[in-house]
Amino acid sequence: EDAALTEAAAGADREPIGRLRVSTSIAFATAEVAPHVDGFLAAWPRLRLDLAASDARIDAVTEGVDLIMRLGPLADSSLTGRRLGAYERWLVAAPAVAADLDHSAPLVERLRQRCIVFSGSTLGQKWRLQGPEVTTELEPSGPLSATAGAVVRSLAIEGAGVALLPSFAVRTEIEARRLVRVAPDWSGPAMSLTALWTHRELPRKARLFLDHLSPRLRLDRR
Repeated sequence: EDAALTEAAAGADREPIGRLRVSTSIAFATAEVAPHVDGFLAAWPRLRLDLAASDARIDAVTEGVDLIMRLGPLADSSLTGRRLGAYERWLVAAPAVAADLDHSAPLVERLRQRCIVFSGSTLGQKWRLQGPEVTTELEPSGPLSATAGAVVRSLAIEGAGVALLPSFAVRTEIEARRLVRVAPDWSGPAMSLTALWTHRELPRKARLFLDHLSPRLRLDRR
């Protein structure tokens, strides 16, 4: 045990080297990870970062993943994890679509047949919306669905309808006025972000990555 502690202490003094493989969704990698990669690699130039971005769940052990950044409910009881925070889920649409909605109608009627359905997760099959004083549920319907959140966002930007998406995926588009929030007093259940790893202890190179990324994430709740 003393030898192991001595080795760990010695390793802490060495510059980390080698590959760090991080698995996460395409939308999260694009919006929340990619902007901060240069700074991380500048701080640790002997590391190589491999972003395994996919909207499909993978076998972390088989794929050699060091760190998983997972959004939403957890299903891997064998993995060790740390909750980092949560993102709100917002109703968004192109400005012209939002202006065309019947704002005098109840929310469910306003959205009926105008939804872009995210079919890549059970979260997209039923919209549970929390308002100022009440919660309502809506089974989204419309002529379009997509299995990738990035495609749903693109369809919303092009005026295809109303989408329910996590804030990190649409914040930049809202700032640029390519999207606007529909019924901003309403939002979907927050989407948790959890860091997961397959080892008993978090590998040092993964911990350094989390230390760099975590304070830079645009989380709505920590």
